[in-house]
Amino acid sequence: MPETPTYRWIKGYPATTMIEFHWSTPSPLSISGTGYLEVYRSAAGAAYALLHTYGDEYTEYHYDYAISNNVEYAYKVRICDDSGCGSFSGSGSLTLFLDEDDDTIELDESTSDNSEIGDIDTDTITLAESASGTGVISDSTTDTITLLDNVGDVFTLTLKTNYGYYLGDFSGKIYYESDEYGSDNGTAINAYWLSKETDFSDVDEEAMSKFKTVYKARLFYVDKTAGTAVIVSVSNDGGTTWTSVGRNIGTGDGTTKSIEFFFIKTGDTFQFKIDHNDTEGKFQWLNMEVFYSVGGDYFQIG
Repeated sequence: MPETPTYRWIKGYPATTMIEFHWSTPSPLSISGTGYLEVYRSAAGAAYALLHTYGDEYTEYHYDYAISNNVEYAYKVRICDDSGCGSFSGSGSLTLFLDEDDDTIELDESTSDNSEIGDIDTDTITLAESASGTGVISDSTTDTITLLDNVGDVFTLTLKTNYGYYLGDFSGKIYYESDEYGSDNGTAINAYWLSKETDFSDVDEEAMSKFKTVYKARLFYVDKTAGTAVIVSVSNDGGTTWTSVGRNIGTGDGTTKSIEFFFIKTGDTFQFKIDHNDTEGKFQWLNMEVFYSVGGDYFQIG
C-alpha cells in the first residue's frame, strides 16, 4: 500500500470564501501501477466524503471554495494506487465566519424632554452588506446618512473620507497613502518583500548548523492582471549577492494560484526576496513555501 501523507496546516480566507489545506507527501513513494490522491471533507461534524481526486499523487495542497458561513470543515487525504489506498493523513479543521447580515444602529430619542420639538421616535440606520456578502473592502467616496422622522424634519450626517492607510517600517517612519497620487505616471516603482535571515531551524531542528541546498520556492498569489512580472531571489551571504529567477505570471482571472521558482543554492543561512516592478500590472502574494535538502555539518573557520 502507498505511504501515508502528513497533515501540515490549514488556513481560511473570508474575503474570497476559501479554505486552504496543506499536507506533505513522502518522497519517493512506493506506487504500484497508477497513483492518485484523494481529498476527503467533513462538514458540520458529518461523515467524511470524497471531495476531490488528484491524478498526481505528489500534490500537497487543496483550495476549497464551496464554503458556507459558520460551518466547521475538516479535511484529510490519502494516496491510492492499483493495489488499493493507504492510510489517511491527520485531519485539520476550520470555521469561517462571514458577515452576511445587515447591521442596524438605533438612535433612541428622549421621550422625557418637554423641549423636544417634533422628532420623538426612534430612527434606524441600516448598514447594508455588499451583494457578495464580503462587506466593503475600500471606500473612496463621501457617504451620507439621512434621518427622516415622521414630521418631516431632515437631519443629514456626512462622513468624510479624506483618510488613508498607514504603513510603518522598522526605522519608525510612518507612511500615509493619499488619493491625490493615484498613478505612477508611467514610471515603474520597484516594490519588494524581504524575509529574515534563516537557517530553517525554527521549523526543522535537524537543519541547525548543517549545510542546506535550496532547490525550489512555491509562491501563492492572487491573479490580478495578466503577464505580471515577478522575481523571486535567494541569498546565502546576508543579502550581499542574490540568485534570481523571473517569471511573467497570471491571466487576470482573479483566482488564487501558485507558481514555482527553481534554484540550486547551498549554504547555512538564507534570505528570500520577492520583487515586482511594473507600470500597469498588479501583484498580490499570499505566502511562499521553500523546499530544501539537508547536507553535512557546517563549520565556520576563522
